[in-house]
Amino acid sequence: MRIAALIFILLIGCNPVKRVLNDREKFEQVKEAVIRSGACVNDTITIETTKDSIVYKDSIIENKIQVPCSDFEKNLPDGTLIRISSGVLTYQHKCKEKQILRTITKTNNIRDKAYENILKGDITKRDTAISAYIKLLSDSQIANRELKKENRNLALKFWGIIAIAGVIVFRKQIFKLVNVFI
Repeated sequence: MRIAALIFILLIGCNPVKRVLNDREKFEQVKEAVIRSGACVNDTITIETTKDSIVYKDSIIENKIQVPCSDFEKNLPDGTLIRISSGVLTYQHKCKEKQILRTITKTNNIRDKAYENILKGDITKRDTAISAYIKLLSDSQIANRELKKENRNLALKFWGIIAIAGVIVFRKQIFKLVNVFI
């Protein structure tokens, strides 16, 4: 019985979950791994639709003009009234009701902030690595140009030494050749 209790106490004391929960660095590593696996992603999209309507009520357009005519009144099928009374021309037109229905759809995205922070960290690390690679590449290109210049100078020196050695070795033949042309 004592042995079982001792084993039970040892198992409780070596609990890896408690180790992770008590150590901040291990907890952050486990949290990042869980978030990357997508186990607790809570991305939701809510769509709100609101309807807005505008109604233009009947309105009357009326104009009066003085005309020398006899009395007259006429109703047209579209609701227009033309009347001449006591030398005054009256024009009335009823505008029909007009309704405009406008629907506004608004989409809200709710993102997992912990996942966004991990992605921002990844982007920062990648950008830092890319900028370091670009700097290394430009430094190597500068070193390569300097090496090419040095190689050109060495090649000029080499061919200069070959030319001087050729002149020294073949000086008698060169002098004879020069004397022939002079």
